[in-house]
Order: sequence, then structure tokens, then C-alpha cells
Amino acid sequence: MIHAVNLPFIDSKSLLAPACGPADGRLHLCLIRKEATKADLLKAFLAIETGDHLKLNHVDLIEVKALRLEPLEEDGVLTVDGEVVEVGPLQAVVLPGATTIITK
Repeated sequence: MIHAVNLPFIDSKSLLAPACGPADGRLHLCLIRKEATKADLLKAFLAIETGDHLKLNHVDLIEVKALRLEPLEEDGVLTVDGEVVEVGPLQAVVLPGATTIITK
């Protein structure tokens, strides 16, 4: 499983990338490696609320400026921002300054 994020939370409770921020110029890839068992996945999902999933051996967080995902198989599910997309190569790149965030 791979999540690419540019914010710490992926929803109101899931702290996927605690050190991530919208102005850091990076995507943060949270990887759960294929060696993870079902029990490992359960532990990771339960630990996401506190960010403790990053302490598990089969979970990695990698900072990148760009990524290219090339699925090895045509079967499967690929989602981008919650929307199902056609399985195939996918690229993402950080565009610093491409948006303005106004806060109170």
C-alpha cells in the first residue's frame, strides 16, 4: 500500500505523516511493505491515529519531490484523492507556490 500526501492527516483522525506540511515542498510516501501480514496491517491501521504506525518495521515514510508509480499488474484498484482511476502509470510532482493558503 502506498499513500502520497502533502498534509499530515488524510482525514479527521488519521495522522499519516506527522512531520508533513503543505509548504515543505515534498510529498510524503507512506509505504506498507508487501511482507506485512494481516495482523501487521491491523496494527498499522490502529496506530495511524497517533502516528505510531511509523514505529512498525514494515511501514516506511519517504520524502520525495516527485514520483512515478508503474503497477506490475493490470488488475487491482488505484485511487487518486478518493477517486478510482484506471490502473496504469501515474506521476505526481510538487509545484511549490502553485497555490495560496489563507488561514485565520
